Amino acid sequence: EATFPAFVIAPQCKGPWKYVGDDEQLIMDSIVAAQREWRIDSKRIYLTGLSQGGCSTFDLGAKYSDRWAGLVVVCGAGTLSDASRIIAPTWVFHGERDEVVPPSGPHQWDKNNVGGRDMAKRIMGAEYTEYHGADHFIWDRTYADPALWEWLFAQKR
Repeated sequence: EATFPAFVIAPQCKGPWKYVGDDEQLIMDSIVAAQREWRIDSKRIYLTGLSQGGCSTFDLGAKYSDRWAGLVVVCGAGTLSDASRIIAPTWVFHGERDEVVPPSGPHQWDKNNVGGRDMAKRIMGAEYTEYHGADHFIWDRTYADPALWEWLFAQKR
């Protein structure tokens, strides 16, 4: 706990695309259940996801905007109309040459979603890091960066 002061819930999505319906409810119910069971600071609940989970981080960050102390989106895409509803401090990471979820413009699974670069421009105060020459597989590099965790754990609602 001293090295990594966090309680982590890491659900896997059963659905074909993003955490919606039962998958979304599982995430929200898991947080409530964890808060009943353990001492969890409700002002320091963070949400992060990569790829499909990054897309869902934008979605859930907007839908439950008062819930999160900070958001970290790794190679995700979101709906432009959600950007203004995201109020938590947000840091978005993307690979410059990501062809799975391009950093800018719509992508193959949902033409209404745009890449992380576009979303970061529209979320007030969002941080944006784009790895030069990198493709979709940036999560190891992103989550291994101590600066990310220092930034995230400094956020409070």
